[in-house]
Amino acid sequence: MGAYVNPGNFDFEGCSTDELYVDKTGLIRLTNAAIGKPRKKRIVVSRPRRFGKTMALTMLSAYYSCGCDSKALFRGMTIAQDPSFEEHLNQHNIIILDVQGLYIQADADDRLDTFPQFISETVNTELEKLFPDEVHGNEDSLSKSILAIHAKHGTKFIFLLDEWDVIYREEKFNEKLKEDYTDFLMGLFKNDNMSECLDLVYMTGILPILKQATHSELDNFNADTMLNPLDFAEYVGFTEAEVEALCQKNQLQQEKLQDLKAWYRGYQFGSVGAMYCPFSITKAIDSKRIKSYWGKTGTTTELVNLMNATNPMFRRAAQDLLSVASVDITVDKEGIDLSDVGSLDTALTALVHLGYLVYQEEDGTVRIPNQEVAAEFLKAVKEAKKNPCYKIMARSKELQTKTLRGDAKAVSKMLQANHERYASVYSYDQENDLACVVITSYSAFAEQDYTFHRELHGGKGFADIVFLPRPGRPRNIIPIIVELSWKEDADTAVQQIKERRYTGLAHGYPSALLVGIRYGGDAKEKDYKNHTCVIEQVDNP
Repeated sequence: MGAYVNPGNFDFEGCSTDELYVDKTGLIRLTNAAIGKPRKKRIVVSRPRRFGKTMALTMLSAYYSCGCDSKALFRGMTIAQDPSFEEHLNQHNIIILDVQGLYIQADADDRLDTFPQFISETVNTELEKLFPDEVHGNEDSLSKSILAIHAKHGTKFIFLLDEWDVIYREEKFNEKLKEDYTDFLMGLFKNDNMSECLDLVYMTGILPILKQATHSELDNFNADTMLNPLDFAEYVGFTEAEVEALCQKNQLQQEKLQDLKAWYRGYQFGSVGAMYCPFSITKAIDSKRIKSYWGKTGTTTELVNLMNATNPMFRRAAQDLLSVASVDITVDKEGIDLSDVGSLDTALTALVHLGYLVYQEEDGTVRIPNQEVAAEFLKAVKEAKKNPCYKIMARSKELQTKTLRGDAKAVSKMLQANHERYASVYSYDQENDLACVVITSYSAFAEQDYTFHRELHGGKGFADIVFLPRPGRPRNIIPIIVELSWKEDADTAVQQIKERRYTGLAHGYPSALLVGIRYGGDAKEKDYKNHTCVIEQVDNP
């Protein structure tokens, strides 16, 4: 039993006994079906951060590794009912590599320039203890050691790689190192002689294999991505039924479950239906607080970098995504290189793989999946200094205060200035532009107290913009319902909210703010661009 070769099952044992554990062992049925089959035995899974990639490898290692006995551990789980369970349980030699962890070690030892050799030496140290006659420490590459072991004993291996693509994502790695690392992977997984030594290869990463880059040679893998999860869709995250069962197990009230769905629901994969990010769900249940947990494991750096990029079309698309349901896309199917995102479609495709967007194949669009990710978008817009909304959001607190005070004149003046700053002469009259301005202008609400909703169904139609209090906020944080009006006055907009019964969206709160905004008129008129605003508080809507 070693750290890399035939490890134990301690990590999975700890995870599986946690009260928030969700049984995903059905995945093993799919990997069992691929063992030893040339067309199927190489699998690369691309998932965003926080979507359980490491957990899956821990599970596979505990199941396959002949360095432990996991029968009791898997008893009662889904895979235990499958006919293939006994056949492969702890019957394989495993080599498991946390590539990101290994590069951190190599960096500490000043070995990044020889990273592939460092991996070989690290694993060979353990292989030499098991096969002293075939493995010669630091002298051989890992592929050469595996070939020698197989030639002598007929031994086959399962390779499990976590964060396999980190070398291609990190800017600190030069092209020479990337090429050396590619050669290392090819020596293991695209070498005809090595194929006989492999029972299964299962690699996880964030981005799919890029077909025009140095690692394009790894084209013999079956690619499971956020665009096309193949048969693995059920294992992208937590399903609706799994979230409901988890809430019931942890005695969460029905109201809390609905709050979870409102905040984290939104990923969707064919017949599997709604999907949830495992990290966010477990954190929300554990802490009993519904908020964005993305910052706990990473930052919005990729999103900010894209917004700061030279392509103004992406900055505009990001703003549109905040104000409308979806944006058209032609999916880039050639893979993604975050250091060279040249087109809008490539940038949007990258965000699908990173989990910031969801691709809707039926109409060829992308959208922000849920309120948690929308909060990250708002945060990124504020951090992106080149974004035209940056200055608008900087005064968000001031606008919030004036709105709550009912200072309609000041609010209309600020919104008009923001609208003129944001919208081009060609799109000034479009409601979507003003909707984005309103949402970004009130971003302080979304960050601290509110979730925003565009075209929210209620009463006799769809309210233009609704800010609903986040779960757990004080009772004095009341809903805000906004209606936009072109040509008609702001009083008429407020009256429309009442007549169409949008106030019902504020059910359960002591009162609500109704905000009517008039933003246009006849272009020939002198005050064509003047905005007017009416703010009215209604009790017990």
